[in-house]
Amino acid sequence: MKQKILLSIVTAIVMLPAANAQVERGTVTVSSTFWGSGTGLSINIVPETDKQTASTQATFGADGAFYIVRNFALTAGLYLNSSKYGSSDPVTSTVAAFGAKYHFVGGFYGELAYYNSKSGKNDAVTYGMLELGYDIYLNERFYLEPAGYYRMGLNDSVSRLGVMLGFGVAF
Repeated sequence: MKQKILLSIVTAIVMLPAANAQVERGTVTVSSTFWGSGTGLSINIVPETDKQTASTQATFGADGAFYIVRNFALTAGLYLNSSKYGSSDPVTSTVAAFGAKYHFVGGFYGELAYYNSKSGKNDAVTYGMLELGYDIYLNERFYLEPAGYYRMGLNDSVSRLGVMLGFGVAF
């Protein structure tokens, strides 16, 4: 069932027209992920069927991109994350991200970013993320960004593969 849903989504994305496929120099975009990678505006809740494994996580923040030449941008993001696992105390962390984004033909893009997450007195957790996605422009300013990503742990952080959906505004 999951494969059929994923295949349907990918098919719909490929069949959509690539409105505004080229992003001009000087364009600024601001976006936030509302489902998927755990960055952006998202809330993930696991039911408390087992007090040891139940978790709640909320992340608020946004990332921006400044296109220094056509289709190539430098990116930065700032996020605040609060999470609670099992019966432990809530943990709050801040995440800073820096990277580069390139738009290919037909609305497809790739992004490579470095993330640094710091919570309390703990050591910072760093990871890199490779994201491949597609821009679906709803009009000249607003767009959706479905994407797949691979998060690579750099200092004992967890590596993972996933999908996400973001929403953005272009200025």
